[in-house]
Amino acid sequence: MECSWTRIPGIAVALVLLSSTAVAQDETGTLIVTVSVPGASVMVDGELRGESPLDPLGDVPAGVHRVEVQADGYRPFDTEFTLEAGQTKEIRAFLNAAKGAKLSVASITEGARVYVDDFDVGTVPLPEPLVLTSGTHEIKVTKLGFMAYSETVELKKGEKKDIQADLLAFAGILDIRSTVPKAEVLIDDKPVGTTPLEIEAFAGQHAIVVRKEGHTSHEVTLTIAAGAAYSVQAELEPIPSESPEPVGETGTGEETILATEEHEPLVAPPPAQPGAEPVDEGKAWYKQWWLWTAVAVVVGVAIAVPIAVDASSSSSGGTSLPETDVPDIHLP
Repeated sequence: MECSWTRIPGIAVALVLLSSTAVAQDETGTLIVTVSVPGASVMVDGELRGESPLDPLGDVPAGVHRVEVQADGYRPFDTEFTLEAGQTKEIRAFLNAAKGAKLSVASITEGARVYVDDFDVGTVPLPEPLVLTSGTHEIKVTKLGFMAYSETVELKKGEKKDIQADLLAFAGILDIRSTVPKAEVLIDDKPVGTTPLEIEAFAGQHAIVVRKEGHTSHEVTLTIAAGAAYSVQAELEPIPSESPEPVGETGTGEETILATEEHEPLVAPPPAQPGAEPVDEGKAWYKQWWLWTAVAVVVGVAIAVPIAVDASSSSSGGTSLPETDVPDIHLP
């Protein structure tokens, strides 16, 4: 097969382009643009991407980007941001009215968030007054651990209105994190969520437990003050698995029963003598019939002879025979 060396540079360029495309796909993020006004045009880096509400934009290359939002009757919105690879970035675009009423929202509660008609417009202090269309608007100011402020305002064209929304603290704020993700969090023995977790806790003393199966638990007791923020970092270590207990040779794990006071002693019979046969208890010499028959005959003779001699002596008046010593026989 003929090989043309002139084609190699072209093949190399194609491989480089494919490699660059693969790398570029791995270096992208997701962009979410939320707009306070429906039907507004959304442009990213000068390219029209649709109208609000807009679906999340995926495969946006990592780097610096610019978002512009425009709608009739409203001032244009634009912002510049940096998107990192794998990041999901949300841009909230609040459109001020071209003509309307000005609303200023202030609060001594640092970090409190301001909502206009349920749209998040930022945290206090706001950089500038909000310009709203004339009519009715719902204003809310909230912060975790504080009582929320809510007010319905009626605005007229060209009007200026100031709102002072100072929030009253009723609980502390807990920021709970762990070295193991999604660890269970319990406050006073009640499950409240998984890490990472930001949650309110009423003023007073509370027992906090962070745990996860297969890991050590983290326990701490805190005295919470209303309006204060607390951070809990739980160090959870893996628990080594335990090795199984050894079992018997049979593998059943059953214990061997030994002789104790509650059991009959295990007595082994004495070992047999070499060359000897075991004794049959039924054939022992002292249990044979012929032995006891002979014994009975001897006893009978020993008793009968003196009686006969004594009778003969009495009838004839002759001299009695000398006494014969008969041994005592003891039956077993």
